[in-house]
Amino acid sequence: MVFQKLNIEKMKYTMDCDIASYHVESFDFLVTSGCQFAAQAVPAEKFRLKNGDAVSLKYISAQLSKPTLDNSSKLIASDQVPLMPAECRQRGLTYAGNLKVGIDVHVNGQRLDVIETILGRVPIMLRSAGCHLQDLSRKELLKAGEEPIEKGGYFIVNGSEKVIRLLIANRRNFPIALVRKSFKEKGRLFSEFGVMMRSVKENHTAVMMTLHYLDTGTMQLALQFRREIFYVPLMYIVKALTDRNDAVIAAEFKRGRKNDQFYASCVLNMLAQCQEEGVIHQEAAIRAIGSRFRVAVADRVAPWEDDLEAGRFILRSASFGGGKLS
Repeated sequence: MVFQKLNIEKMKYTMDCDIASYHVESFDFLVTSGCQFAAQAVPAEKFRLKNGDAVSLKYISAQLSKPTLDNSSKLIASDQVPLMPAECRQRGLTYAGNLKVGIDVHVNGQRLDVIETILGRVPIMLRSAGCHLQDLSRKELLKAGEEPIEKGGYFIVNGSEKVIRLLIANRRNFPIALVRKSFKEKGRLFSEFGVMMRSVKENHTAVMMTLHYLDTGTMQLALQFRREIFYVPLMYIVKALTDRNDAVIAAEFKRGRKNDQFYASCVLNMLAQCQEEGVIHQEAAIRAIGSRFRVAVADRVAPWEDDLEAGRFILRSASFGGGKLS
């Protein structure tokens, strides 16, 4: 009897353990903040009308609503009938909520209107902040046609339960020094030494960056944009992110290595390269970066905008965005 009681208690603990919190908490971020961050991260769509007017369309808000039976594009959630997961399983439906967005319309630099519309429906994770089951008790879960120990963490698509597997990724915003022979194949004078970092912004979008050491003692930063890699001198990026002069930049780079003459000469050589190429201040550095990426961002930067705006867009896209770049 004692062992039987212990086994029953063990089974209760095993069935009641928290195995879905990672999934649910991740989706909660999407519902509460992630959609808004994602909308703001989408670049503005810019074009000209036949009459010459410059039009800019920009997402300014995004919100996921709880699943409803009404699939029409009603903006007011109170006018819709709630859709429960049990009904989706029985009828082969997708447990999804409407994605409502706000679009800011500018014409010739002046705000014309803000349009709210439904873009479509997004599957909602069970027991998340966007689910009707989130705060239900065990008795209420049973009444809703669910198991009393339902933990959620999955989706219902066409009546079938679907799970998104967790993936292991490199530690975010953490530089890793590497020695790879393949680095030497990146270009002329490239060495096997590099530093790689997975840069992650507040909205959890990630960009892989690699700092390459060259045999000349200089460094190139590999930026990835749309799965295409571009190489930019390190000092271009440094100068684009600060308005300090070369003396201050050199002093900051050499801090902690004052007696290393070789390292000091490398820093001075990189600054001298910028001087030779006309990159002498912050605006010139941003323009130089923009000119290198101009073709790649042709559909993101309007034809009437200059290299300065293209450079700012690249720096924001590469997780360098700061107050002066926004």
